[in-house]
Amino acid sequence: MPPTLSLADIFQLGYYWECKVLLTAVQLDVFGALAGGACSAAEVSRRLQTDRKATEVLLNALISIGLLRKSGEQTFCQGTLTSSKEVCVMKKVGVLTAIAIGAIALLAAPLTARAGGEIEGKVTFSGEPPAPKEFLFSKFPNPEFCGKNPNKDAKGEKRLLHEVQVGKDGDLKNAVVAVTGINDEKFQAEFKGEDIIAKLCEFLPYTGVVVPNQSSFRVMNTDADPDDPKSVKGVLHNPHAFEKKGPSSTTIFNIGLPEKDKGLDKPIKLRKAAQGSVFKLICDQHEFMQFWALPITSPYYAVVGEDGKFEIKDVPAGKYKLVAWHPALNKGNPIEQEIEVKDGTSASAKFEFKP
Repeated sequence: MPPTLSLADIFQLGYYWECKVLLTAVQLDVFGALAGGACSAAEVSRRLQTDRKATEVLLNALISIGLLRKSGEQTFCQGTLTSSKEVCVMKKVGVLTAIAIGAIALLAAPLTARAGGEIEGKVTFSGEPPAPKEFLFSKFPNPEFCGKNPNKDAKGEKRLLHEVQVGKDGDLKNAVVAVTGINDEKFQAEFKGEDIIAKLCEFLPYTGVVVPNQSSFRVMNTDADPDDPKSVKGVLHNPHAFEKKGPSSTTIFNIGLPEKDKGLDKPIKLRKAAQGSVFKLICDQHEFMQFWALPITSPYYAVVGEDGKFEIKDVPAGKYKLVAWHPALNKGNPIEQEIEVKDGTSASAKFEFKP
């Protein structure tokens, strides 16, 4: 364990300023954020979840000791250490390493104490929810197997698609809430989403999110019917993906999955996401199998819970448009409101959909 010294002891040592700056930057992974493509104080602050003004002070300090270069008024780009500077810095760090490590948390505290805020709220539906869509099992392949799905009428003849599910207090299920106006390229490049599962002739979940240019979108078929010789190895599902904007739809992929425990993994690209398009997945064999997704560009989103509530954490401070979206309501368009997020606080929002 390094010896425990007071800050007064540390201040008496040479090179304290440079080492404090460097150690704080390393501990917060500032250089990692810059290498990952961040080129402004705001972007570094968002990626590191630190206070923006404090982050700008730290970046300027790194510039002042020659570890970064500044381009323009607000752009910080990673520089190259000269050999003499690197040796000098390493010598300074070597002197202080034993004692400074114990103080790193204290040194970094002003930067991390108030990093971002959160948004919490609820999505509700007022009025009488629309009746579920009905599909006769007999008009689709594998009617007996698909009839095992619990979403059916009392006679078991019709598959019911509950597009709008409302709880006792008007709680709306399957809505997506997202902060707009933040374009996080690193998040989008790394986003993998969740597997869509075909189970008992139903896509699960019903709603979710995608990014406009997603490298991996996956669907897994878990259905097989041991009572049907043609479907022992698997019930044929045919996931057909679309980019949908208003009444128009464009196919992204259309692939059959004839075997159980086999799936697909395809890239998807929504060319009109910025203009309000959404993602739709439907089974060409069974029309009642559907999945819908809202395109997002940052990690600041939530799919509401059974009670319609949502929580979005670590949102950078600022004023934004917050949207709530449900594929079967408001003609498939999101409803929006202005919201302000402050560091270290919680902002609240309520959305109400109507028939």
